[in-house]
Amino acid sequence: MTCEQVLSVDVTENNAGSFPIGVRILVVESDPTCLRIVSKMLQVFGYEVKTATRATDAMHILREKEDEINLILTETHLPDMDQYEILETVGELSSSPIVVFSADNNESTILGCLFKGAELYLVKPVIKNDVKNLWQLTYRTKLKTAVSGEGSNTFHGGSAEQNTSSLTVGNPASTMGMTDQKGKRKELEETDNDHEYIDNLTAPKKSKLVWTNELHNIFLQALRIVGVDGAHPKKILQHMNVPGLKKENVSSHLQKYRLYLKREQDGMQKTAVLHQHLIHKEGSLNTQTRNSS
Repeated sequence: MTCEQVLSVDVTENNAGSFPIGVRILVVESDPTCLRIVSKMLQVFGYEVKTATRATDAMHILREKEDEINLILTETHLPDMDQYEILETVGELSSSPIVVFSADNNESTILGCLFKGAELYLVKPVIKNDVKNLWQLTYRTKLKTAVSGEGSNTFHGGSAEQNTSSLTVGNPASTMGMTDQKGKRKELEETDNDHEYIDNLTAPKKSKLVWTNELHNIFLQALRIVGVDGAHPKKILQHMNVPGLKKENVSSHLQKYRLYLKREQDGMQKTAVLHQHLIHKEGSLNTQTRNSS
């Protein structure tokens, strides 16, 4: 089955416009045919689409136009970057939600991608209902931005200056005194801003840690030594012995890994229950067959 067959675009113009239009999505897919079809599907629903065929191209777009991307839709099987590495790297560059779409329906792969930061995992073939409501993942971010902007405008609305003016109206001497004070305050603020700007330029930027497969394997080796149940970030850090690695990095990764193990255990329990149910059902059918014969 070709990519065109599994990624059918069964949408019309009548479907579009039923939800917020203008959400900007970066689609990362190495297969040109799949990239074209998914992009067309998104555009019909009103999304604005940017595309990349390699992970490095996607990184460049995110660095140059991070504020213009609301969501990243990526295939993890790319030729120039490991599937988990791209999720971690994109997560470091952008706060936009990440959605994975792939033909790999292996449960451990799905859980691994969710563990590494994906908000959603779509198994190909992708259909119109899969992409139609992707905007909902960006809605919370947009809402927070809007509320933050309104709060900022309200705080700097200038009410303090209006109150000052009402107190000094009709009193020229007082007005001159307030003007002098304002001038001094403004000069001091500008000086502080200059110092802050210089400090920001001279201060070294902290590099963000990326958990590569090699680093994760070292983490797992240390975890086997100390044990999962009694694991403590400080002990794991000592056993890992990686220069530059901090206790906070290990603590965050340990928390995510425990959550991943819990999800995997829950999935195995559900599978076991389903298996037992099928065995019981098969036994009942065999009994009925013997009784009828």
